[in-house]
Amino acid sequence: MTYNGIRYEDFETATGCGTGEGLCGWNCRHNFYPFWPGLSDENRSAEQLASMADPQRYELSQRQRALERKVRDAKRRYLAADAAGADTGRAAARLKNARSALAQFLRDKGLRQDGSRERVQGFGRSEAAKATWAVKKEDAEVAKVNDVVVQGHTLFDVTNKAIEMVPKPFFRSLSNNMNLQAQEHARNILRSVQNLEVGTEAAVSFSLDGKEVVSASGTVGDMRVRVQNLATPYISLHNHASNDILSPEDVSVLIGHDMMRGIGAVGNNGSFFTCEKVFGYDKKKAARWFSFLESKYPQYKGGESLDEAIRQRTAFANELQRDGVKYGFLFSG
Repeated sequence: MTYNGIRYEDFETATGCGTGEGLCGWNCRHNFYPFWPGLSDENRSAEQLASMADPQRYELSQRQRALERKVRDAKRRYLAADAAGADTGRAAARLKNARSALAQFLRDKGLRQDGSRERVQGFGRSEAAKATWAVKKEDAEVAKVNDVVVQGHTLFDVTNKAIEMVPKPFFRSLSNNMNLQAQEHARNILRSVQNLEVGTEAAVSFSLDGKEVVSASGTVGDMRVRVQNLATPYISLHNHASNDILSPEDVSVLIGHDMMRGIGAVGNNGSFFTCEKVFGYDKKKAARWFSFLESKYPQYKGGESLDEAIRQRTAFANELQRDGVKYGFLFSG
């Protein structure tokens, strides 16, 4: 049919409505309503439709939706803990981390916040204020700062509270059960260094099916621990005593080990940062990109100025996270 000079396809022919495999058929959860030009509002804006037509923009929008869901889920968990009269510190900290991750992603990608997608019924200004105070109390209990500084990084103790707060990662190459095991591996790493000299690092490598597990312990001096390689696809985890995000060296190790599918760093405060090779990863392209960044930040390994080395290292790590998706890396945490 034609309306106002615009030709529209036959509805049943175009959508298959009325058949099992078509609209509203088997297992279909979609619905439809009349659309009156000039009166009805479109479900998706022109900007949203454009992003769906651009694979990269669509991937970014999906990652934003996922981070927004984490914020909503964290708010619901906080409300549930508060209603039950339980300690809300952990739920408040989870909400803070979810919000921070979303805000950082939006800044890095130059995207706009959509507050409507973060709203949860029952969570208003009063609840937000209470959650903020709960986080401050939780932070005081989770980790205490020591007077230990290595290479410009302040090192943190491991507390029992921090171990409890380690979240479950979401490695795509792992099943849900294996991601739970990865969470326990990360907690065990913190347990293994809890009573050792502040700054000691440890690592665990495990196969994707969990049948092979090897561990190693490092030292304070160089703030590194040697990755234990496996002959089968595997994930490698280690701790960061300074609670920093994944370092350039971490990503370099991931690129250099073909069987390594992902790498993770659990902070001594219970934070968890991961990077995984996903669809689109190409070792040669990734290696060239990393080499380019090395030339861009020549002092990130250390130079005449410690402050400049730290600045370059931070910028290097942030750029890796910002543009990783272009080279088949999925960062989280």
